[in-house]
Amino acid sequence: MKKVLLFLCLSVSAYSQIVVGEYRMFDESPDKNKPEAITLLKTKKTLFILPSSFSQEEYAAVIAQVWDITPFEIVEVNTFKEMPDEQRNAKYSAKNYAFFKLSSMKYTRTTKSGATVDYLFNTLDLSVFEYKKTDKKGKDVFDGYKLATIFFSPNIDQRQKEVAAVNPRLFLNFDLGYLRTYLKIVNDKLKSNGFTNCYDDFYNKVSLKNLKTNKLYIPESIGIKYNAFSRTEGKKREESELLEDYKFPYEIVTEEKLNELLTSGQEIYFLNYVQVNGNKLISVINSKTGEILYNSKTGLSYNIKDGDFKSISKKIDD
Repeated sequence: MKKVLLFLCLSVSAYSQIVVGEYRMFDESPDKNKPEAITLLKTKKTLFILPSSFSQEEYAAVIAQVWDITPFEIVEVNTFKEMPDEQRNAKYSAKNYAFFKLSSMKYTRTTKSGATVDYLFNTLDLSVFEYKKTDKKGKDVFDGYKLATIFFSPNIDQRQKEVAAVNPRLFLNFDLGYLRTYLKIVNDKLKSNGFTNCYDDFYNKVSLKNLKTNKLYIPESIGIKYNAFSRTEGKKREESELLEDYKFPYEIVTEEKLNELLTSGQEIYFLNYVQVNGNKLISVINSKTGEILYNSKTGLSYNIKDGDFKSISKKIDD
């Protein structure tokens, strides 16, 4: 039986990888969150279950700036996993906590032709649980809601590793500034029971006009050409090749520089690009307000192209 490896799931950084709604894997049309799920969330404390990439103090400093829908705590993911079930359930009961947890999940599907295809999702998921009853064995029974999902983008080194070797420090957009931006968006959407779906095409005609005079910050990693089938890096594309048809101010910056700008909390407009198992997702965001100015999805496309910038430019001129 033929086996295809689609470790394409996440390339280069992205805002457009966020869903605020009832997202299920492989479902490109998630539902809006139920009002009762949002109400339930507000009765809990949110437990952020995060890797040791940063200290709890560093995480807390950025989360506290943007997360006010609930109180929160932070626990290191391995510490959480290694707790005995009884201890973990007693300390972090779903009766009292919602859970915002980083995980990597592999799924295998069989196509009509008989080939098996592997998909990998690296996500930070927010879930909340409603207590229903205690069963005859003394175990609590809950109904669960998934309220938000953030996808992360591994670099090429991470793509070449096995699933078990997932290292968040090899995600291009797992950094404090990115987390600050993403969590602000999720927090604000949840507070208003707003809805965001990374698979939708849309743009804000009025807000995009700001890019006529304001600089668009673009991560330099867009120039890296990724071969989706060999999981290797191709020839780097030049700035002139990609941005010839973008007519407005811009600056290409390193991932480190963009993260610094996002961490500072200042208002910038930046471009994010992600690939989720064969879907290319591109967005432009106001980092301060979390507004999505532009979002697009292209199926079976693995690299950002000059036409993507041309499309954004046309929408600014629209």
